[in-house]
Amino acid sequence: MERLKLICIYLSSLFLVGSCAPVRVVEYQKNPSADLSSYKTFGFYNLEKEGLIGENFESNLEVLKNSIRNELSLRGYEESKVDAELLINIGVIVKEEVQTRQTDFQTDAYKYSGQRNYYWESKEVEINRYKEGTVRLEFVDAKQNTRVWFAAAAGTVTEKKEEVEKRINEAMKKLFTYFPIDIPDSNK
Repeated sequence: MERLKLICIYLSSLFLVGSCAPVRVVEYQKNPSADLSSYKTFGFYNLEKEGLIGENFESNLEVLKNSIRNELSLRGYEESKVDAELLINIGVIVKEEVQTRQTDFQTDAYKYSGQRNYYWESKEVEINRYKEGTVRLEFVDAKQNTRVWFAAAAGTVTEKKEEVEKRINEAMKKLFTYFPIDIPDSNK
């Protein structure tokens, strides 16, 4: 009975840690010849989605776009529906991941009960399934059709509607720390 309690506590703590896992920036790159301060307007151009896109994708996409708008407006950019200087391509990938752990002889092996043919084998045990999401932003110079900056952020996808906006804003805030234009002091 004690062992069952310990397993339940362990699994609960892993689930909580996994659901609160921080968003991380997985890649970013600036075109060395691009001067992002020379651009004043942006617009959303292309969307690519792949994987386990949920039923709330459209509303979550609006939250994502609003977060991008906010980060760019803090840096002095304005959105333009026509003739934007920077075009933003958005890529979204959602995959199901499996969290495992390695079994341990000392804690997982059954007590020896006198059987001569008993053996124990270490193996991976599934303890949780979760969704991992990646958002990739690609900024393209509209006139030259060249990429000037891109970045990608990844993290666990929450199913809780009230947490979605918080996670998306956290991801964009973290991702835009790698954007070459800082927020002016008056906007911080």
